[in-house]
Amino acid sequence: MSMSFSLPKYMKVRNSIQESIQNETLPSKSRLASIAKMSVHFGVSPSVIQRALNELVNDGFVECRGASGYYVSNKKINRKPVEENAADKQKNSDNCTVPVYFACAHHSDLVWRKTYEEADETRRDQTERLIEIAEENPEFHFYFEQAEIPVRLPEFKDRLNKLLENGQAEMIGGTAIPDLNMISGETFLRILLQGKDDYKKIFGIVPDIACLSDAFGMPIQVPQVLSLCGYRYLVPGRMPNPPASLDIQKPFYWDGANKTSILVSEPVYLNDIAYTTNVPVMYDKETYTRQKLERLVSDSENRFAVFYKEEGLFDESICQIVDQVNRSGMREIRFGSLQEYFEMHSSGEHPRYIGEFNPIFTGCYSTRIKNKQMIRKAEIMMRRAETLAAAEGKTLDISELQKELFRVAFHDSLCGCCTDDAQEGIQKKFSNILSGLEKLCVPPKKKRKTFFIANTSSVQGNQLVCSESAPKGIPAQQIDGNYYYFADMPAVGGKNFQEGTPNGSVKDVKEKKIKTAFFTVDFSEKYPKFTCPDNVFGDTFSAVTIRPDFGSMWTERYKEAVFDEKYSCEEPYTITDGPVFYQASTSGKIVPETVQIGHTNKPWNGFKSLSWKKDFYFPKSQDYFFLKLTLNFTGCNTKILVNFPHQLDPFTLERTDSVPFGSLSRKPYFETESRYESTMCSMDSSTYLYAGGDWPILDWTDFSDRRTGLAIANNGIPGCWASGSKITFSLCRSGTAVEDGAMEAGPGGYDNGVHEYWFAFRVHKPGELWKAAELGNILNRMPSESRPLPEGEWLSWDRKNIELSSAEKKGNSLILRFYEFYGKRSDVTLSGAWIDDADIVEIMPTGDKICDVQKNKITFAPFEIKTLMVTPKIKKK
Repeated sequence: MSMSFSLPKYMKVRNSIQESIQNETLPSKSRLASIAKMSVHFGVSPSVIQRALNELVNDGFVECRGASGYYVSNKKINRKPVEENAADKQKNSDNCTVPVYFACAHHSDLVWRKTYEEADETRRDQTERLIEIAEENPEFHFYFEQAEIPVRLPEFKDRLNKLLENGQAEMIGGTAIPDLNMISGETFLRILLQGKDDYKKIFGIVPDIACLSDAFGMPIQVPQVLSLCGYRYLVPGRMPNPPASLDIQKPFYWDGANKTSILVSEPVYLNDIAYTTNVPVMYDKETYTRQKLERLVSDSENRFAVFYKEEGLFDESICQIVDQVNRSGMREIRFGSLQEYFEMHSSGEHPRYIGEFNPIFTGCYSTRIKNKQMIRKAEIMMRRAETLAAAEGKTLDISELQKELFRVAFHDSLCGCCTDDAQEGIQKKFSNILSGLEKLCVPPKKKRKTFFIANTSSVQGNQLVCSESAPKGIPAQQIDGNYYYFADMPAVGGKNFQEGTPNGSVKDVKEKKIKTAFFTVDFSEKYPKFTCPDNVFGDTFSAVTIRPDFGSMWTERYKEAVFDEKYSCEEPYTITDGPVFYQASTSGKIVPETVQIGHTNKPWNGFKSLSWKKDFYFPKSQDYFFLKLTLNFTGCNTKILVNFPHQLDPFTLERTDSVPFGSLSRKPYFETESRYESTMCSMDSSTYLYAGGDWPILDWTDFSDRRTGLAIANNGIPGCWASGSKITFSLCRSGTAVEDGAMEAGPGGYDNGVHEYWFAFRVHKPGELWKAAELGNILNRMPSESRPLPEGEWLSWDRKNIELSSAEKKGNSLILRFYEFYGKRSDVTLSGAWIDDADIVEIMPTGDKICDVQKNKITFAPFEIKTLMVTPKIKKK
């Protein structure tokens, strides 16, 4: 996606008004236009205008006269610069002698408007041009944002190496720039390590500058992951909703969840895109670029500037334009390196920020929803394949499949913000990845007397198991071709089962009511009614709703409120009683003639039809249940949602979401009823232009008050909105607006057809957040069949707030990665066949040793990520 970074909008407005006052275009005592008119004129929100005016009032340029509006001050101070204090004066004086560091770069999307193959060809042309300019102009400097570029262009290796030696080229970042909210922390970490490895193999360098430019928001664990991978500095992705006190265009320290810090500096991004219509004066590209550079050098701040292009080619004229500006006698613009700039700031005092940078482009969470579901499935299967190989004592080479996973994790591809042709290539890669992983995880079909079940998650004890064969002597129920049953299983381990005949039958239940050990549910009406103790479920639980959404692939643009359950009809439920589950099923649809916009007596332009099927599965002995929701949609300009209202106390409610390598408490920020205003958080006004209510989540989200809690798990449905007594998941959307790159959303982006979603629900006591994480594993990492492996417990640990991220065999050792997700310091003891009689060393993900682990005991700080190397001791003869 194209990037457009410059001065904050309020500063642009402020500078424009101040300049007009100082040159007396706006004379003394004259009244300024209304905030509403200035909002239209500058193309920004009223709150941006208000912030600019507040600063002008504070600096004496403007007076506020209440209802009469704003006037140019008649004080003489408004014709003079604001007096600086001594420290600021010295700082600005020093900065004026420091050059503006300047470089060129392509923000090169692996896939976006072009397919992967077309983008490769574009990068080949771009790289060749950059090299040619650098070879002809020894002062010229450029950098690559991701290692995928030189990896796929080996023919330029020697020429790039020479430019690296000359200091004219720079390599930063990992192998690619993924979406950071919708992939696991493990995938993000491996993308970084792969990039470092690629750079080292090709050029013999190991960068310490990470690059996440254009990533759509950044979760809270990014600083810790970067630090663990050996990065010291960050060129960031998009940073929505920063605190008002933080200037994100100046260097600052970003502290992660475990207080790990990384120095962040967002460059000033410049381009030569000149307006050609709808403006009073038009400039050619060279003049436009020169004006931008002149404004840049007049700024006393010490910034790094980047002249960037996306799909175009650089021109040698950029060197000539820099020379022209430098002859003006102002601050020098000097081609230079990001490394030099960061190191210059690494020893100084800078502001600190703790938290995440989210949300932005929330429409991405449900655009082309299958991309999100497929990457979740691929990540889980990849980790399972590695764990099974480790149990077998084998090193598994899945490097090519993993590299393909990194390519589909790229932010524009995973978010689905691309052309239909590009999406076809993305889906093809997903299919190849899943097909390759299935061969490694699923045993070949053949007749046998026994079969092996492997558990690769932290859940242990009596739990739900899935297999193609029915086990002997255990009640099992067949659903969608597989048998489900409960069995005692070790955490990260496995056991053999005897194949048997299915035990028990499924019977119809005439009474529309079921009762398990934990739930009593009445299905005689349109929506299930729960009457169990500590009931948290609302009256319209599982209602499917729709909303007119005329936004783009990135951003929602709502034109009406949600059309709720009154606009749908559902068939009476059918209830069955099986050996393992009660099943309650119904089908429903939107009734189009009831959905009316204005006085048209028909739905909005785009919506055609929506139908669905719901299948509830209630295990008879467990404190959780499942919902399989299948949609069939035709049309566009529609957002489809499912609602799970609750009876928790909104005023004491704490929402906790699973995020990469951890969890995070969040509050509602959008469309909150006035009675619940005290429960919400307010966003920066510009954030609301790109955020439509959802927060991004991974496997699970949890809602708890002082009485009880409700955990909800999903199978790749990241967009979740909650406010008051409502919880809503965004299932899919089909915006048609053109927002970026003059790229129209094709019919493939409308997500027409059948979509399948799985949810799991669990009621728990307050403080049992581990039950939410466990529910995510129960739904997504259920023990299932594998090839025969050693029986028993391979790995276990004694704290429920610790999660296993990966288990991989390398050489003679096992590499295990864990993380603490609760925010609680914990002493953990490891056990199991892998741990017994082994030496354990804590290492960095890069392989560098940190310390020996004594007596299999490890201490985790809150939200800490740890990597362990477990090596069997050499037995003496």
